[in-house]
Amino acid sequence: MQTYDLKRERKDLYAPKRRDFEIVEVPGMGFLMIDGHGDPNTSATYREAIEALYMASYAVRAMVKTRCARVHTVAPLEALRSARDWEAFRTREGATSRSTSLMLARPNPAS
Repeated sequence: MQTYDLKRERKDLYAPKRRDFEIVEVPGMGFLMIDGHGDPNTSATYREAIEALYMASYAVRAMVKTRCARVHTVAPLEALRSARDWEAFRTREGATSRSTSLMLARPNPAS
């Protein structure tokens, strides 16, 4: 059975050189995403949404394994956080922030 580990295969995306900032070109891939607002560290709703994201990711993995005879490692959770006021980031005040959390659902080994 063919296996695919995104972090191992695409080190350019997941293992940058230390102390260097780089612009990374991310190829088109299928992601599962949730949008939210408030503090993800204390929100029960956010925790439940992340649990659902993991369940969906593993369901996609199982389906690909069954239908395509291919196994992929579920990619790590990633998040984009934003706030209208920079001070919210400086003070780590999560209650006023917005976030998009995502997980890769369909890796494309050909890319």
